Amino acid sequence: MHVFRLTSPAEALFVVATTAMLGRLFAALEGVQRMVENIVLSRYTAARERTKAFFSPGKLIRRALCDMVLLNGVAFSVALAGLIALYAALLPRVWPFLASSGATWSQLWILGSLGGVLSLRYRPAYMVLAGGMGLAMAWFLL
Repeated sequence: MHVFRLTSPAEALFVVATTAMLGRLFAALEGVQRMVENIVLSRYTAARERTKAFFSPGKLIRRALCDMVLLNGVAFSVALAGLIALYAALLPRVWPFLASSGATWSQLWILGSLGGVLSLRYRPAYMVLAGGMGLAMAWFLL
């Protein structure tokens, strides 16, 4: 938002909508990285048991952190460059729609709090959220 000097709620909602897919991408990246680190740990443990060597978790942790910083840094840089290019192409086209939108900062706060509830990954919280959304829709439709 800072690079393109976006300040309105509708523009913020546009940024939220276009970056929402990155959450899935980085979660998948973390899953792949976790699988790789599990393989490395298994191989290290098997080699240590064969040689009866002393267990040194510091090397594994240092290596995993270096890999994580490198991989996430590259992925973040590529994603950020892609988003800047995407916004440079899309913003002139969607600007009239964003300017005429009636989005408010309150709506964005509610949307952000829904994201917080969904990130809990707790099924009863999902049920309460779904029930609340159902009541809200029924209230507005009546």
